[in-house]
Amino acid sequence: MKPLIAIILSLNLTILNLSASIRDIQYENIPEVKSIEPLLDDLFKYEVTYKNWIEKWEFDIPKKDVIRKLKNLHKELESRLKKDSKNMDTILLKGLVEHFLYNLDETEFNKKAISSFENAYKIDQRDIRPHWFLGKHLIKSAKIIEGMNHLISIKKGAPYKDLPANFWEDYAEGASISSMPSNALIALDYAKEILGKPSKLESLVGETWRKVLVSSDEQTRIIRDELWLINSNLDNSIDFTSRTLGIQVSSVPENWQIGGSDYANNGAYINFKLPPELGINKIKVYSNINIIAKVGTKEESFDQFVNKITDRYEEKKPIKFNVPYENYIAFQVNVPDIYKEQGGAIFQYIAFEREQPKHPGTTLEKPIDLNSKPGTNYFRPVNRYTRLSNKIYYFISIDTCKAVSKNSLKMFDEFLRKKMIIE
Repeated sequence: MKPLIAIILSLNLTILNLSASIRDIQYENIPEVKSIEPLLDDLFKYEVTYKNWIEKWEFDIPKKDVIRKLKNLHKELESRLKKDSKNMDTILLKGLVEHFLYNLDETEFNKKAISSFENAYKIDQRDIRPHWFLGKHLIKSAKIIEGMNHLISIKKGAPYKDLPANFWEDYAEGASISSMPSNALIALDYAKEILGKPSKLESLVGETWRKVLVSSDEQTRIIRDELWLINSNLDNSIDFTSRTLGIQVSSVPENWQIGGSDYANNGAYINFKLPPELGINKIKVYSNINIIAKVGTKEESFDQFVNKITDRYEEKKPIKFNVPYENYIAFQVNVPDIYKEQGGAIFQYIAFEREQPKHPGTTLEKPIDLNSKPGTNYFRPVNRYTRLSNKIYYFISIDTCKAVSKNSLKMFDEFLRKKMIIE
């Protein structure tokens, strides 16, 4: 199996020159390091030949000679680990050498590299390098989602200033190949701040995604198919993401029916019809979850927006949800005259307003495998709208009936807590 290299066609960007490298090893910690200095000198000298998988060999040194040098170093590192099996830097360097050999089509070293980095993580879970190196290796071996999740775990576990600039460069490249443009851009911003100057990737990755991300305008009509990005998961569930509205609904089961509108007149909606449940007299009953998003204007305050939808209901009981949205309002409404044969209608809703976040799009993105395969892959970036810069009002509701409310209201609560993200 060949390692992965990906080329962004339209902008001539070659990526996956991930930079977690031999410079991140603390060589003074390796036992008897002086006796392998000639091998280490070669490691640095020929780095360009093995750092990435290359389809056509065009170096002066024969490929077999580079492989032989790396295998000699690998043998020396293995002998040291027999004496000190928990030496972190020896294990990590051994894993990197295995990774490099895999880049040179020595495919049996793929699993060995994974094992080395996993063993290193068991020794010291505070050290970011095992996750980092493993993530890099998995991405290059076409396991993009799994590899990127390792880098994401590092990002979540430490303040960005505590991580090295070349980690953020790796993160930006991994985010690019896994279709996370906003994450790629913020990683380059972090690298720039740490370096005190733009990263070497700024003119490649940065310019690529800034051309792809298109500013949204609240007056522009956006058709539904462009408003929502749809991604299928391995379990056949579906993710719906609207970067324009700052909304993501993830892991929607395939038996939910989906409807929605274009973005027009400063707003849009999406509807989820839940699978039928048996109500009174074994009649099939359908419940619906609805999301309405509307740009806030001077002519319509948040309270006016909510009241326009709910004024028809006289008795509204305040309720609470365990959600991360500040200053929300939530009510339950019982309407006995609707769905009488099923015990009456029950409506629950939650509403809140959100300003544009500091880094729009980053919380909505998760790694996607672009059907990449080992070897050279070609992708063409697709333009995407960014979030509207305005304040947005959100109204999320469920309409159900008493006969099936125990389960449907539970599903609504889980929808708010686990499936829906609003940035």
